[in-house]
Parts: sequence; structure tokens; C-alpha cells
Amino acid sequence: MLSDDAIELCRPADEARDLASRGDDKSAVTYTSSVLNPFQELVSAVVLSRPISHMLGLRTLRTIFNAPYEFNNARAIQDAGLDKVHKALWDARTQHKAKTADQLSYLGDLVLEYFADEDDKEGERLAKVLESDNPDAALKDLIGKVKGFGPTGGNIFRRRVQWLWPAAYPFIDSRSSAALQRIGLPSGEDDLQQVIDSHLDQMDYAKLAGKDVDEKRRRAFVVVLERATGADLEGKVEQLKEAASKL
Repeated sequence: MLSDDAIELCRPADEARDLASRGDDKSAVTYTSSVLNPFQELVSAVVLSRPISHMLGLRTLRTIFNAPYEFNNARAIQDAGLDKVHKALWDARTQHKAKTADQLSYLGDLVLEYFADEDDKEGERLAKVLESDNPDAALKDLIGKVKGFGPTGGNIFRRRVQWLWPAAYPFIDSRSSAALQRIGLPSGEDDLQQVIDSHLDQMDYAKLAGKDVDEKRRRAFVVVLERATGADLEGKVEQLKEAASKL
């Protein structure tokens, strides 16, 4: 689950074709395999919690996070203006384009006003959320202020950013729990932690994002959750299990 080989079993065919078309350019930002900043994760949670397919959701994110748009922080969305945000969503060829574009444009302003600290002029870190010792209250505040962001989006966001948010760790939402069970991995937080820890000593920590060992351990936890969920959404659980059995 933590190997590079697992990545391809967790992404839609549409994304694999897109990356292949870029040739040697490895700089593309993807939800599946890139390390996103907290603002990107919040945008992703808003987009992916909408009633659209996994494929369309990931294509939308690739479109808005990569050139020519690069809406990778709140300032970039604010500076782009509503018309350019609408154009990005049309270019993504997704559903609910107008409504999502309006929500994302509003989100840029909201983050800079309420959730970015004084040292974060671009609105990337969401420090006023991720530094909270009460994740339930912080997420409730986000849900109350962010348009198009409900409990499902809150679960996606917490699941993805918990490696940067110690107070929110460990957390497994119901969607990931079901995916873990189908794969045959523990679906409880403590049990999954133990399994991951037993394998971390066998791998190169340098491959994991994180500034220290504790952050890397949390990152490994998130990667396993995301790959399990991605493989399940793409109907590739059996392929994943088969590949694991050959290791």
C-alpha cells in the first residue's frame, strides 16, 4: 500500500492517460499522488463531496491546480476573479460547473478573511483550523462557513490533513473503513496504526512527506487510507490484493 506500484491501482484511467500524455513532465499536481497543501485539500474536499463521479472530481482538481490556472492557494483564486474560475470549471468538463465555480471563488475570499494567519499571505496553511486542539469544533466552524462543504467534505478533509493536524489523528471515516475491510486491512484506528508501524521500519522514510518521524508516520497512515479508498472507488480492490500477494 505504501509502494510506488500501488499508486497506479488507485487512480482513474482518465488520470493515467492525462499523465502519460505529459511525457517526461512529472510536475503535474494530482489528488492521487501529490502532496497537497491544506488549502488544496479544502478545495478538493469541496469538489469531491459534490454528487459527481470520482473520475470527474479528480479531473476537476487536475485542471484547477495545474497550468494555466494554478489555483493552489486562496490568493490565486481571489486574484483570478470569478470569470476565470468559471472558465477553469468549464475546461474541466465536469458537472455542476457554475455552482462549483461560485463556491470556489467565495472560498478564496473566505479563507483569507477567516482561516489564514498573519504570516500566511497566500492563504495556504489554514493555520486557524489545523492548529486547533478541538478538531470537531474546528470542522464545525468550517462547515458553517464554507459553501458546498458538509459532513462528507469534512470527513474527506480531516482524513487527508490529519498528518499535519496531530489533534485530528488518528481518524478513519466510514468510506475508508469500508475500503480497508474489502482489502483485508484493519479498519480500526489503533489496529491500522500497528500494522503500518510494523512495516515502516522496512521502508525508506525519505519517501514519505513530513518534517519528522511522527509526521511521516501520520503521513503513512493517510497514504494507506487514500490508496485503499481510491482502489475501492475505481473497482481495483482485487487487483490491489493480487499485486500485494506477489510481494
